[in-house]
Amino acid sequence: MKMLWDDEYLYIGAELEEPEIKAALTRHDSVIFHDNDFEVFLKPPTGTPGYFEFEINALNTSWDLFLNRPYREGGKADNSWDIPGLKTAVALDGTLNNQRIKTADGAWRLRFPGRRTARGCLW
Repeated sequence: MKMLWDDEYLYIGAELEEPEIKAALTRHDSVIFHDNDFEVFLKPPTGTPGYFEFEINALNTSWDLFLNRPYREGGKADNSWDIPGLKTAVALDGTLNNQRIKTADGAWRLRFPGRRTARGCLW
């Protein structure tokens, strides 16, 4: 995984290995972790409650949410939170949803806009 940033974006790229990539969810804000996925957690500065979570599957379907506190502490997911201007891409080297053909790897690329979230927190 690599992370870069400039004045406008936070860039995240990851090369993932998985012998059998499965993905079925295609609706934005589906509970993506039911598929193979890549997840990013962004925590606001110390003293700011909650954190932001972003998940993406091999079909480039995403789920972006805000949690007021961790699930283990009774946190509730706010699925109404979206990342405006988010750009994503997924490339697979192999076959999706085929148990007989093993997939070598996949590449996930994310570009988070701005340095502030909709809730005013810095990335």
